[in-house]
Amino acid sequence: MHATELQTAVNRFIVDPDAIYLDQLDDEKVQEIEAAATRLQVAWTDVALAGPEEVVHCAAEICGHTIRLVIALQKAKGYGRDGRAVNQERESTIRASVADSALKLWESVDDFAIMARLALDDDGSVV
Repeated sequence: MHATELQTAVNRFIVDPDAIYLDQLDDEKVQEIEAAATRLQVAWTDVALAGPEEVVHCAAEICGHTIRLVIALQKAKGYGRDGRAVNQERESTIRASVADSALKLWESVDDFAIMARLALDDDGSVV
């Protein structure tokens, strides 16, 4: 999964947090994001070894936000199935956590794209 595919996958969590139906989060949807997180960890190692510091920092941000999103999705998936009482305040908090994690991931992918493009365009000359 490329960065833009990852953004597409998380977009549904950003658009309208109230439309995140916790009872409809299934293993397949969560595993899709988990698989992307694993691939990002592998790619991050390559970036960390070869990339300039700014790009490495942005790649690390993506990895961190992906992990936080996976954790939020796992909590959301378990909501109502964990034996705890279902209540609107808790459900709203879980939805907000998923949406916030997804938005931060989306933004960090954009930041990475900008920094990577700048690094690739930098030919070392001084203007």
